[in-house]
Amino acid sequence: MALAGREKSMGFLWFLVASLLITIVLWLIYDEVIGRRSWKKYAAEWETMEVSRLEKLIAEEKAKINEETLNKIRMAENKAKLDLESDAYKALVEKFNAATVNYQNAKTKLQFAKADLDEIFYLWKHAKHEDKDFEPYKNKYYTLEKKIETLTKEEAQADDVLKEAKKAKEAFTEKLKDLEKQEADLYKNIEPLKRQLEAVKDRGTP
Repeated sequence: MALAGREKSMGFLWFLVASLLITIVLWLIYDEVIGRRSWKKYAAEWETMEVSRLEKLIAEEKAKINEETLNKIRMAENKAKLDLESDAYKALVEKFNAATVNYQNAKTKLQFAKADLDEIFYLWKHAKHEDKDFEPYKNKYYTLEKKIETLTKEEAQADDVLKEAKKAKEAFTEKLKDLEKQEADLYKNIEPLKRQLEAVKDRGTP
């Protein structure tokens, strides 16, 4: 009898738990489908209005752009791009590359010569300290000093040539960059609006 009563008690308990779970599930469904429907409706309406507002602002800003000015900039951009494919520009690039290699070689020679000078100076002073014949090291040291003077001048000359080659090459590329900046300035008020519009559309309707 006690076992039968316990089974009835447990059955009733499971019935209560199941009923509670069903109630919770039904409430969640109601809250999602019915309770929040009005909020979703307002959010969708806001998105539609915001998209419309931003598109209108973008259209207004585009209308402010002077088409003649824009066309002139784009024509100049096309010409500048063609100039970058010209033989004249290619020759400048080759000259710049050659000047770069020449400067690096001059710089490397100077660095090695300075390293040799430091080594000879050490050998000179060490031989003198040990009371050995240091004259060969001393003579080689002064010879290297003169060589370094020459190499320093050569490096400076190579650097000047490189700078001139770089300046001539960049005259082509900087012209295009300047034109691209001019065009970007015409759209400076539009781009932030476009980003806002994309952000609103990416959010989507909840």
